[in-house]
This record gives sequence, C-alpha cells and structure tokens, in this order.
Amino acid sequence: MRCLFLLVCLLSSAVLADTQGQWQRFSRGELPEQPMPVAPVQTGQPAWYVCRANYNKGTHPGKINSAIGGCLITVAGDVNRSLHYEVLLSSPNYVWETYNNDSKLFERAIKGGAEDAIEDYSLYICRVLVQGIYQAGKIRSVARGCKIEHGGRERTERRFDLLVKKAPVPLKQDFSGRWQSQRGTQSLTLSLQQDGEQLNGTFVEPPLEGSLHGFLHESEAWGRWSDDSGRSGRFQWSLSVDGQSFQGFSDESQHNLPTQEHWQGIRLP
Repeated sequence: MRCLFLLVCLLSSAVLADTQGQWQRFSRGELPEQPMPVAPVQTGQPAWYVCRANYNKGTHPGKINSAIGGCLITVAGDVNRSLHYEVLLSSPNYVWETYNNDSKLFERAIKGGAEDAIEDYSLYICRVLVQGIYQAGKIRSVARGCKIEHGGRERTERRFDLLVKKAPVPLKQDFSGRWQSQRGTQSLTLSLQQDGEQLNGTFVEPPLEGSLHGFLHESEAWGRWSDDSGRSGRFQWSLSVDGQSFQGFSDESQHNLPTQEHWQGIRLP
C-alpha cells in the first residue's frame, strides 16, 4: 500500500509539472530550438510561438516570432512588447483543443501565468483564428474570453482553442486474463477472472495446481489461495498503472510461523 501511495504521488507530481509547462528565458527575438508553435508553420505565413512576459505584478501569456523582437502580451486592454520573456518548449504531450462548453477541459490546460505575484487568478494559454492565422493569447475564465493581440490592439474572442495536456488513454484496470507470475522462487501460470468486486482464478505450479478467491478495490486485489498439497495462504497485489503487471506478496503459515514471499506477474498476450 505504501508503494502504491508513493506511485500515486509521483504520478500526481508529474501531471502537475506537465501542466505548468517548461519555459526558457530569452530576449530581443531569440527563440529556443523547439518552441511551442501556435499552429503548424505555413509557407508564406509568419511562424508564431507561445511566450510569456512579466508586467507589473503578473505574468501574461502571449505570442512571439523572430521578426518582432519581443513577446506581445495584452494587459488591461493595452498591448505591450516585452524584450525579455520566456518561451514555452514544445512537447508531444501538448495539443490544441477547441473549447465546447466543457469546463473540465481547463483541468488539463497548460498554465501560462497569473495576474499577480502570489498567483491568484491563473492565466491559461489560448488561441484564436483571425483572418486565417492563429493568434495566441491568454484566458482567465470562459466568461472573460480569450484575449489576444491583433492589429496593435487587444481583442477578446468567445470561441477559442485551449493548449492542454493530452487526455490520458483509458487504462485496463482489470486483472482478468492469463499471467506469467513468480511467487518467491516458484514460477506459476495464472488464469484470472474479474467479476465486479470479486476475483477468482486458478494457477499451475508444476506439478501442483491451485485456486484463489479474493476481492477488488480499484487497482488492489487481496484474498486467499490454496493448492493440491494442502498449502494455503493469503495474497495481496497492486496492479500497475498500465494494467500489464502486478506486484504484491503471498504468505502462509508453516509450523505456526508465518512466511511471506514476493509475488509478481506479467500479463500474457
């Protein structure tokens, strides 16, 4: 259980870091090797990238290309070109998604800054298609809209895309199937069937065969096992995040002394 808790904490930290984005500092039109594009670069069109800059007490997302020499941001209706700024690094985990009145999309939104130093009123990165060209800007809430620079002025749009972390692929949190496993030093082949919150199965540990019965809660399984020799004991497993392996333990009592062995498994095709 402790290992599972640590795994959840590490995954949560990774998600947090990913939605904060990775930024690098530059000045006067300089760009990193792999800046985050506002849209795929088109022949004959300026290549815009996502940037952010400090202004008064806040940090505001905006747009940049090498020709304008700075990061264009909007603050309180005005446009500011900052010569010192940060550029968001491109990531295969980022994608632009159209906002369709689903507030949950903001849970995956990449944070671009905040309107004050203590990070109240977070600002996220948005884009708007204007005259065939995508322009990047900032958004605090749906009601306030996506604010971009266009034609030297601040422009607010209610239809926009958000830069978000890709939605996770649904994982197979299911023990059902065949597994190649190892309990202590012994190799076993498991056949498991998950039915609601119950888990039943058989195993072969040549020349012995056995069965197990248990219960489930999310990615945890626990219960009892027994084999043809009369041995029996308990088991407890934790399924991996991708559903392709498990780790846990088995114990049994021999001569009134409990013994515990590591039990791990890999899903078979």
